[in-house]
This record gives sequence, C-alpha cells and structure tokens, in this order.
Amino acid sequence: METFWRVQVEIDDDPQILEELVFRESCYVLVTTLPREGAGAATDEDVFDYYREQNAVEGAFRWAKNPLVVAPVFLKTNERIAALALVYVLALMTYALIQRHARTRLASMGAVVPGNRGVTKTPTAEVLFRLFHGIDVVRSGPGEPVTVTRITQSQLDALQILEHPILEHPCVRFNAPRESGRPRDKAYENWKRDRERPQQAYSDSPPGIP
Repeated sequence: METFWRVQVEIDDDPQILEELVFRESCYVLVTTLPREGAGAATDEDVFDYYREQNAVEGAFRWAKNPLVVAPVFLKTNERIAALALVYVLALMTYALIQRHARTRLASMGAVVPGNRGVTKTPTAEVLFRLFHGIDVVRSGPGEPVTVTRITQSQLDALQILEHPILEHPCVRFNAPRESGRPRDKAYENWKRDRERPQQAYSDSPPGIP
C-alpha cells in the first residue's frame, strides 16, 4: 500500500508587501560629505553617478600602486615620502586629464588615432605619449627659432587634438611632416583607411595641418 500526499498552495497577491520587498532589495547605501543645498550641492542621482564613475579613478590609481612604478623609494623621512606621494598624485592627475581631454576631443571631431591594435577613438595617455617617439628638435643658437624635425602627420594630428600651444608659438617651426607609420604595418593601414573617410576630416585644424 502506497500513500500519496497532495499539497495545495494558495498565493495571495499583496502589493504592499511586494513594494516593500522591492524597496528593500533596491536600496543601496552611499555615504557622502556633499551637501544637499548650497555650494557643491549634489542630488541623490549625482552622488550615484559619481559612485558609478569611480572605476575610472581606481583604474588610474592601479597604475600608481604598481610596485614596479612606485618602488623602490630611497627616502628616509616621512615628510619626504609624503612629498613624493604628492608628486605621484599630481602626475597621475595630469595623466588622467590629458587622457580625458584627448578622448573628448576625438569624440567631438569624430576622429581616431593609431592605437595598440589598429586605430582607436579612446586612447590612453600612454598611447598618446608613445605617438611622439622619434621627434627631433633643432635650435640654431640663442634666440633663434626652434625647428621640429622628423615629425609625422599622426604626431601633428595628436598635437592638434591636445590643443597644444606649441602649434601657435611664433618661435617654433615645423618641417613638412613625414607619412605616419610604415606601409606594411597593419595598424598603420587601418589608421590611414579610417582617417581618409569623409566623416573623419578635421574641421578646426590649425594652419599646416589637414
């Protein structure tokens, strides 16, 4: 003889309990010193957006925490160690601002630059710095204009993207730019193809830069 049990379940819909459960599970606590009113005030949405953007800051500090970059530190006093840390933070801030400015400019111009793999519209500051490898500067004598030689077109474009004041400096002259990259370089070919598209054309270039 076998015994079978049958379970009958009745579910009542209670909107209030459901709403409380959703509210409790949707709650995310963030603590901030930003005021709700007055100077520097921020809404709840602003605070949450700041929190979501912290990954960009943490990514930059990951570079500073690398032991191969920071260590070794040959300093003996706490004051000098703190001063060195401040220099690193200021350098990191400059690095991040250059990167943000370049990406904002590229987005507004609809342009790209050579990257690690082909071309990119979101280069890191390290990629931008690497673009300037191989530039020579010639100075004839005291008070004479400085001539920038062995510069490529992509390097001139990068200076224009960064809005570098050297482009408008009266005492700096640029030789005719060389063609960027090597014809057999796949990354160069990708960059050249994308740059020749009509939508990639620069519209606010300084004199001498297409």
